[in-house]
Amino acid sequence: MPAVSAETDQMMALIQQIALNPDIPVEKMQAVINMKMQVFDKNAEIEYNKAMILAQQEMLPVIKDAKNTQTSSMYARMENIAKQCKPVWTRHGFALQFGTADCPIEGHYRVTCEVSHSAGFNKKYQADLPIDDEGIKGTKNKTGCHGFGSTMSYAQRYLTIMIFNITLEGVDNDGNRHPQNQQQQIQKTQLTDERIEFAIGEIKARRAELSKLLNYHTFTEYRDWE
Repeated sequence: MPAVSAETDQMMALIQQIALNPDIPVEKMQAVINMKMQVFDKNAEIEYNKAMILAQQEMLPVIKDAKNTQTSSMYARMENIAKQCKPVWTRHGFALQFGTADCPIEGHYRVTCEVSHSAGFNKKYQADLPIDDEGIKGTKNKTGCHGFGSTMSYAQRYLTIMIFNITLEGVDNDGNRHPQNQQQQIQKTQLTDERIEFAIGEIKARRAELSKLLNYHTFTEYRDWE
């Protein structure tokens, strides 16, 4: 934001002038330094929020590409989320650092994520998740290490989705993630005898280009039409 940058530059110039004055007491000098840091932090936060808006505008919905066999529900794998969205958030200066912290809830892990931005602003998130070492019926089905790894995987996936407000969509059956592409594909496959006869007639009369008709109707065999 040019206005914010100009205001920040003016403030920094004023602070420098004050700092160069030998008559200013140490206490006032410290106050000037604190003011300088506050200006820097505020500007960095503004840049962080600006970049977050731009990043979220670019992120397309992520397809739920895996199935949980215990619950029969679909979910998006972390590798799929990262493959599609990580290039966007890194391009806008973001980096994610996951870790753990003491959790006050028994039988839970506290997973943390620090989102840092190239402008210098950081924001921390956390989630308390139950240890994933049991099946849907409550029977132990994982070792301690496997339970830790599974819980971390859940937390990393859901924190990433929450931080960037990533939209998840249902199963993509034909590889066309965009709704408009899906609708176009449906229209292409809904062929009738009348439409086929019309297309053949147009080709034989040379009133239509074969390539364009094939692109619209997705015909596969046309050698006998000429």
